[in-house]
Amino acid sequence: MNILNVINNIRILPPEEQIKALSELKESLSEDEVTQIIQVASTINPPWFRNALLKAVNKIRTITPLNESEKLIKEKVIDDNAYNIEEIKSEAVAESIGQIIHELSPIIGSLELAASKELILYDSSKTKNEIERLQELIDMFSAWKRAELRPNYRLVNIYSIVSEEVQRLEEKNSELSFVKNIDHELTFSLDVSLVRTIISNALRNAVESSKQVIGRDIGPIVINSGCMDRSLWLSVIDDGIGLSQSEEVLFQSRYTTKVGNSGLGLSIVKKSISSMKGVWNLKNSLPNGAEFYFEIPKGDN
Repeated sequence: MNILNVINNIRILPPEEQIKALSELKESLSEDEVTQIIQVASTINPPWFRNALLKAVNKIRTITPLNESEKLIKEKVIDDNAYNIEEIKSEAVAESIGQIIHELSPIIGSLELAASKELILYDSSKTKNEIERLQELIDMFSAWKRAELRPNYRLVNIYSIVSEEVQRLEEKNSELSFVKNIDHELTFSLDVSLVRTIISNALRNAVESSKQVIGRDIGPIVINSGCMDRSLWLSVIDDGIGLSQSEEVLFQSRYTTKVGNSGLGLSIVKKSISSMKGVWNLKNSLPNGAEFYFEIPKGDN
């Protein structure tokens, strides 16, 4: 059996079929073939597929990929003074954002109450849509504030977090389906608020992209996750319209794929992952859609 050919044949399958193929692969491998997979793992991209492959053969290792931008997390010695300066800056930003939220939240609440009483068709009005956009912006500021503060680590169940976020989206998007390739008992030490923000944003983007497809059937949104030696990885893969810009543009601050949006979403995701000393990536998937991936090390308070 040519291991690289087998891996490449699985890689070109739709995401939901890859899960089944990886599961079946485990049953057909010899010990020598498992060893070969471990030896070539560092050449396999994207990272989520490499990790899913290693997970399937029960040989999880910390593999350093060849691509410099996708190197796995390493512990660094951080200068205490520099760290303290950055922490002070972040706390100042968080306090400023808190003041904005404090001032705007009651105004938006009063506006919504007045509009609902004065407009007969408020529920179907453009006014309601605009007020909801304002509330979404406040929610975005709240997420930004959390991302500026020092992470509060605790042991959490990853499957539960993903399931809760998926359930919220399923209630409003019954035409879409989701596949969770995550162990029910998968737990990890992380900041639950930050990770929830990251996963929520990734799933919402996947939903928006999927809903814009015209003229073909839509595959499910697939969420994969697992643990390596000292890190957690998670990927969200959709079958939507994909990304219209290059990766260089995607990583610029304020980039957005949605008309009328502020572009803060990816910036907050980047900040949230950076706060936990993690890495992330976003790129087009095969044959359609996009792949979002992040990896964070185990944290301690």
